[in-house]
Amino acid sequence: MKKLITLAVMLLLAASASAQTNVEETKKPKGPFSFGVGFDFAIFASETYKNENIDRTKVDELRGTPMLTLNFDYAVTPRWTMGIVTGWTGYGVPLLFEAKHFWNSDVNRSRWFTYANAGVNFSGPDKLRVGMQGGIGGGYRFHIAPRFKIDLTAGYHFMQNHQKAMRPVGTAGASIEIAKASAHAFSIGVGFAF
Repeated sequence: MKKLITLAVMLLLAASASAQTNVEETKKPKGPFSFGVGFDFAIFASETYKNENIDRTKVDELRGTPMLTLNFDYAVTPRWTMGIVTGWTGYGVPLLFEAKHFWNSDVNRSRWFTYANAGVNFSGPDKLRVGMQGGIGGGYRFHIAPRFKIDLTAGYHFMQNHQKAMRPVGTAGASIEIAKASAHAFSIGVGFAF
């Protein structure tokens, strides 16, 4: 009798898990791959410049830079996507790995999400140099059509690049030094996913 009850419970659990899996599968998008384009405007909270002659941080002036992004995403589950982000910023050309988490699993509805990305930033006045870049944030995705969505985002970014250094006042010379610049910035943006 105990074996029959155990068998019945196991069959019920298996049927329940199978039904939940089928529900999740019906909520998947029409294709797991998506392409997106976005425009963000970043306001720098602080910038730091470092080379042999300069080591200073600017926090007194707010400066902004536009950021154009292209992203290629793969829907791992209805709630999680992984992808690659590139584009152009005032700090160079980033190549980032990004993960997004959506707060509900219905891909056919508007929904909240959070994101995190990290990678490298290519820059340099004379030759290619590599810095770091990363960010975290969140937003809301408006579901307009099965293959068209609009994202409104806000987040924090850290960016590094290499640029021509500013010479100290009163110095002369033909040599151009390279300074490492880094910035902490807050951004707002809009994106379109296809």
